[in-house]
Amino acid sequence: MTIPADTSLRDEQVERTRVRILDAAVALLAGESFTELTIPLVAERTGVAVRTVYRCFPSKDALIDAVAVLADGRFGPATFLESVEEVRRLVPGLFDLERRAQPRKR
Repeated sequence: MTIPADTSLRDEQVERTRVRILDAAVALLAGESFTELTIPLVAERTGVAVRTVYRCFPSKDALIDAVAVLADGRFGPATFLESVEEVRRLVPGLFDLERRAQPRKR
């Protein structure tokens, strides 16, 4: 996360919260289906109020769109897989990336 030098402290806090919300949504999507993902669940995982999530993302669709943009930036544009075997080959690697991104508990 890069924050411009002329950004106010409040703007920095808002951006950090936005990133935490996105990270929580990504982590939850790794274990939940899209339909099971809820704004209250994301808020709980982030440690913020539901209203805070809605201030950053006005709808679940807006949150999912932001997750897609984030994924596109991290992994490159989405491509269609040709077979089930390709999916089976790639899925474990995606979960390994998520596990490595999470802080380790001691």
